[in-house]
Amino acid sequence: MAPLPKDFSGSVLDIGCGTGIWCMDMGDAYPSATIRGVDLSPTQSDWVPPNVFFEIDDVEEEWTYSKPFDYVHSKIMAGSIRDWPKFVGQCFENLREGGWVEFADWDYTPFLPDGTPDTRNNAVVTWHKLMMDTVLEKAGATAKPGPDIKQWVLDAGFVDVKEVVFRVPIGGWAKDPKLKETGRYYGLSLEEGVEGISLAIFTRLARMSYQQAMLECSTFRQAMKEIRFYHKL
Repeated sequence: MAPLPKDFSGSVLDIGCGTGIWCMDMGDAYPSATIRGVDLSPTQSDWVPPNVFFEIDDVEEEWTYSKPFDYVHSKIMAGSIRDWPKFVGQCFENLREGGWVEFADWDYTPFLPDGTPDTRNNAVVTWHKLMMDTVLEKAGATAKPGPDIKQWVLDAGFVDVKEVVFRVPIGGWAKDPKLKETGRYYGLSLEEGVEGISLAIFTRLARMSYQQAMLECSTFRQAMKEIRFYHKL
């Protein structure tokens, strides 16, 4: 959403690049730009545009880049950053004057269709509470940085700050056609990926047995099909 010109030719840093898909898309879209993706894991492809590069790095350590960036992109780092004000400050310090930083991150609170947080006693709320409390207490990282990012950005010294909040439904219950389609994709990703999201946290941090963790995942998977809720991005 950053207002980059069509002929953008600056340097880009993608934080937590994952498989590198975003970097490769950016490399194709802006062939004159230089795209650098960093992550803790080497899961990126070797077949990339010539202007795309990947590095293994921990962005919570001191940044040692020789030159500032024109655009810094950080997406879905919820649960990964222990000190968000420091992290946002490092983005500011390593940005060229006039450059842009874009943070896209979650509030993993389960919200009901009327906009209120779901505080009922059900498997959806239980799974979210287990995930968020365990990540915060054991790893020291928040699973819902979204509501606080704007203030962290302002505190770091950024100007011309704009915040856009999206409601992302889980499942196809929304009336709006675009939200309905989005919800179907997002619901499917949670349904198929709940173990990948949960097992390490439940077994290593919450000290659950594998069987207990799998039961929590199974119960949540069934409940998410029956309960209408959404996350904020």
